[in-house]
Amino acid sequence: MTTCIVRIDKPKNSPKGTHGWQVRVGGKRGYHSKLFSDNVHGGQDKAKTAAEAYLEQYLEEHPEARIKYRRRYHKGRRMSSNTSGVTGVYYTEYSHRWDKGRVVGYWCAFVPHGPKGQKRWHKKFNIDRYGREKAKEMAIQFRKNWETAMDEALRDNSDKPLDDFFEEYHYKQSNRGKSPKSGDDSRESS
Repeated sequence: MTTCIVRIDKPKNSPKGTHGWQVRVGGKRGYHSKLFSDNVHGGQDKAKTAAEAYLEQYLEEHPEARIKYRRRYHKGRRMSSNTSGVTGVYYTEYSHRWDKGRVVGYWCAFVPHGPKGQKRWHKKFNIDRYGREKAKEMAIQFRKNWETAMDEALRDNSDKPLDDFFEEYHYKQSNRGKSPKSGDDSRESS
């Protein structure tokens, strides 16, 4: 189930139209949303505060909406084009970010639920950095560890196993070798 607050500005840079924060709670069986208009609430900041308070109240009244990781996944089912031998692990190549003539290869682990409840999330392991075999091993291990955490989350009907998994295997590992910035919430999610 997805819960979020998004900014709505339609049309952009125009005083007319819809401007505010929208609370969205949705899932397989239903969808709920409510708009908190800047005009009605006395400005953008006050509208956001009202939206956050409403979402918290809504989640208290509907605790089932707190669970981010609801859906099951296709365990063990591989596509015919799978070359890794492991469900959710694949090899891909992209043009280099700055040097478009250079191609960079990655072994990737696909998971249907990302660290913040996103759908269809990919963790990339660069073969230039880790080597072809090590990058593949890391992608396979990431996917297997994710499946274990997902099975626990589904069994316990709780987000904690997946939150713990992403804290350990995504946030800490993706920040290795980088100087931590206080309050930095930008994380690699391909």
